[in-house]
Amino acid sequence: MKTIKYTRNVKSVSVLKKAFGTNTILIWITVATVIFFSCLSDTFREPENLLAILRDSSINASIFLGLTLVIAVGEIDLTFGEIAGFSGMIAAYFATETGLGIGTSILIAIVIASVIGLLNGFLIGWCKFPAMITTIAISSGVRSIAQLLKQGGPIYINNSAGIDFIVYGNFLGIPIIFIIVLVLYLATLFFQNNTTIGQHMYALGDNRKASIMAGINEHKSIFFFFIISAFFSSLGGLLLMVKLCSGSPNMGSSFFMDGLTAVYLGAMIFKKGKPNVMGTLVAVILIATLTNGLTLLGKPGWMGMIIKGILLVIGVILVTKTSRSKIKSII
Repeated sequence: MKTIKYTRNVKSVSVLKKAFGTNTILIWITVATVIFFSCLSDTFREPENLLAILRDSSINASIFLGLTLVIAVGEIDLTFGEIAGFSGMIAAYFATETGLGIGTSILIAIVIASVIGLLNGFLIGWCKFPAMITTIAISSGVRSIAQLLKQGGPIYINNSAGIDFIVYGNFLGIPIIFIIVLVLYLATLFFQNNTTIGQHMYALGDNRKASIMAGINEHKSIFFFFIISAFFSSLGGLLLMVKLCSGSPNMGSSFFMDGLTAVYLGAMIFKKGKPNVMGTLVAVILIATLTNGLTLLGKPGWMGMIIKGILLVIGVILVTKTSRSKIKSII
């Protein structure tokens, strides 16, 4: 009997460790943040405000999904925000200036954005240009083209009811846009954990030289992930365009801090020390909650930037520390 009780106690402790351990700590921080702001603000806990947080999280999560994969493979993509803003401008431009329908204009924007990702992948994966310098340069070019379309101003559009429904509609009380993005994340999670290229992604991120010696095609993998990053950035930018009924050339710069913070902070959970899609999703919701809550409490914007900066530093330290320990263990 004592053995049975001991076994049950051990199992209970194991379950508690899994539920409240380091691999889930960010989830509980997010829950605590929601409870904290709900206690301080009546407006925060209203259903419409909580749905607004999910909608904002969904748009940001789409933009940061591809970035997560690029950082996991050991590279950096600083074009993600500018591609999001550029895509909104391109779609709005074609819809208003050429007479094309909004659906066709959106497809054109996605194709053009994917070509930018292809260029990133070619220069970094095949030509071996440094990722940071390359993506900064391309970001500047993309932003300039977006500003040229309307001399630096926004382009306003009239959305159809069907497209508006994607952003503002609900299904069983849950925003449709959140359901769509959650499906994208779950599909990418399957890809991340159950496909050969998904395994190659982490292998290249952990030890580039050993992976190449093992026969992994570095060029093709990096090329592929930069195209995927541009595609998802474009998708998120188009969702934001639909939400705002306009494209803005300066919209992309606002995602820079949030994107890097979400990816590195998300590495705290699930795959500790490794950027992963579900960790990014949780981090995006946490950041959106912080931004919304601080705004409702009337706190200045710089306070939110300081908190995000601290969170980014924590995430980077964790990823860097984990990477070094892996290298030492291999040596």
